[in-house]
Amino acid sequence: MGGFPKYDGYQGIWFTLGQFSEYGDKYSGGLGTYTAKHVPLAIYASEVNRTFFVYGGANSGERHLLALAAYYDHERGVVPRPTIVHDKGGVDDPHDNPSLALDESGHLWVFVSGRGQRRPGFKYRSLEPYSVDNFELISEEEMTYPQPWWIKGKGFLHLFTKYTGVRELYWNRSDDGLTWTPHQKLAGMGGHYQTSRQLGERVITAFNAHPDGDVDLRTNLYYAETS
Repeated sequence: MGGFPKYDGYQGIWFTLGQFSEYGDKYSGGLGTYTAKHVPLAIYASEVNRTFFVYGGANSGERHLLALAAYYDHERGVVPRPTIVHDKGGVDDPHDNPSLALDESGHLWVFVSGRGQRRPGFKYRSLEPYSVDNFELISEEEMTYPQPWWIKGKGFLHLFTKYTGVRELYWNRSDDGLTWTPHQKLAGMGGHYQTSRQLGERVITAFNAHPDGDVDLRTNLYYAETS
């Protein structure tokens, strides 16, 4: 097997939302690691002394999104050519960037974000431990802003967003990443943005609220954690 295709270099995707006001563009620029709601993006594996990472790339001068995976070899001080895990097929929007997880057997999981109900998300698993050469597609489903957390001895907790009317927060879990529980709603109070972290066996999340579903009206701060 020749492996998944490689990408020539580390060009991240550039993007503009195209929403202008008297103050300029709402946001634009190099957004290969966009958004703050795509986490984790990098994970250190002490077993092989490498930091694995994912990002959204594009060919030079183009805005054709590629979900890329690579690593930094701390012993040698080098990086390989990144692997194209998923070609978004003409999508030019970094909202579809990937997130990363690493299970206790060393397999890498790349969760490629979708965008609402218009574009699906994808879950990939590396065929070999601590390797970005080959992946298998596990699922295609509705998920935006993927935040997968592998808890040793327990499996996955995945926090994500679905556009069920507005931006609502959901979660589900899996013992092995192959079979998942149904999506469960975490919050649906007009819309939310969240970011989460793992602390040992706990996962914590913080999120805001969007009054009347208006994404530009952001208020309150909510906190939740696993028990």
